[in-house]
Amino acid sequence: MPRTLLLLALLGPWAAAAQVPAASELDARIEALRVAYQTPGVAVAVVQDGEVAYARGFGHRDLERRLPVTTETAFPVGSVTKAFTASLVGLYAHDGRLALTDRPARHLPALRFRTASMDELVTIEDLMVHESGIGNIDGAMVHFPDTTRQTLRIGRLAHLEPATAVRERLAYSNGGYALLGAVIEQISGRSWGDEVQDRLFAPLGMGRSGTSIDALSATANAAVGYGMVGGAPERLLYEDLHESSPGGAIHSTALDLARWVAMLLAHGQHDGDQILPADLVTRAFSIHSVWRPTYDPEAGELDLLAYGHGWFLDTFEGRFQVSHGGSVSGFTARVALLPSEGLGVVVLTNQHLSGLPNWVAETVYRHVLGLPPRETASFPVDVGEVAPIVRDSASVSFRDLNPESPPTHPLERYTGAYAHPGFGTFTVALRGGALYADFPTLSFALEHEQANVFRLRRTYEIHVNTPDFPVRFDLGVDGSVTGASIPFQAEPVTFARDLDGLRVERP
Repeated sequence: MPRTLLLLALLGPWAAAAQVPAASELDARIEALRVAYQTPGVAVAVVQDGEVAYARGFGHRDLERRLPVTTETAFPVGSVTKAFTASLVGLYAHDGRLALTDRPARHLPALRFRTASMDELVTIEDLMVHESGIGNIDGAMVHFPDTTRQTLRIGRLAHLEPATAVRERLAYSNGGYALLGAVIEQISGRSWGDEVQDRLFAPLGMGRSGTSIDALSATANAAVGYGMVGGAPERLLYEDLHESSPGGAIHSTALDLARWVAMLLAHGQHDGDQILPADLVTRAFSIHSVWRPTYDPEAGELDLLAYGHGWFLDTFEGRFQVSHGGSVSGFTARVALLPSEGLGVVVLTNQHLSGLPNWVAETVYRHVLGLPPRETASFPVDVGEVAPIVRDSASVSFRDLNPESPPTHPLERYTGAYAHPGFGTFTVALRGGALYADFPTLSFALEHEQANVFRLRRTYEIHVNTPDFPVRFDLGVDGSVTGASIPFQAEPVTFARDLDGLRVERP
């Protein structure tokens, strides 16, 4: 029996009816793309008319041990997580436990935004569709992670500059989804992960899916992440998302996500049970925010990219498409649906910042719909390179101080604590004749660039989505070091030096 048919037979009755025609041809196209991208491993599942029509693993989940990818291999899926969190919020709205028009502070009384107008205007739905104005606060969450979603960050948001005015435009925000997770936990009295498990994973039979790095690390058939360094794949660390987990911490398998996709294409039904109300799915797949409306007068076409509740919305060859990608350290994923065709595709890879999931999904679409295929060479090989991986301090060498533009002070004058009410406190210490910046969970050497500008430099292995920011030490009128500025936001964020119990009033 061919491998694809054998797999379908083993999946059980709900997955055994549909089949992708000429599956071996699709196998060959996907494998050719994987090889062109030097992607270690890929898992693919295709749902058609309510059934798993195709499921296949390619390459290796672990290159060093030569362990193959299977359809049950667990991969972190990054922002594919957002649709699950948005579905929980939708369920709470359906149950009357919240309204999408609620102000978040109704459920999180300590929450204040930067401005009074944000306090008055931002709704739960604005957080879901990235129109709250919060924008990118990933620097705050990576370098100053909060271990809970209920306390610290909520008190700090009043001191973070918004990216836009409320509903001015779509400003993608993992921080907004962290707040949704906090709302879920406040209402339920349980963790976000437990709610995802009990209300979504369990009813769908997604028994190999989870919401934490600990659970992923304990999984026997888990993929190892890789990034391209000098044109070759290198192993990367898993990324712990801490408080921003509701925006990207789920790990899953191709077959588990196929169950999720089949339920969505069936208007929320699975095995006769209504997992999500049909109108909730319809609302999730509806346009609530527009990211890119671009008209091409020569082609007479509108390029529209919009956002629903945890989903991007656009078109493929004139067909309405619902999709979301995900990227975390060492992994890139994509889940894409053509609802009018009853077709959904899951693509999971263990390659950092890879365009491969997009092209595999398109290849599947064309194959299943009978559209002319694209040759492998026509797909751009877009894979982000990562900096050389620092495995231990012994492999790190530092440049000397820049003699043409030396620091204005002896190095010990830069030591001390630096605080910002929206981010937190880090300390600068002198160790072995070099400066180090110690954040709550991370430590970096400070390598001198010029004058009072240094750069965070890794001295041990850290996940690759930890930016190496420049740090500029600021001087007062008397020439003393008064603070340090780091470009965590659009404008550099200034940390004041040696201010215990810092209090800054919101304007």
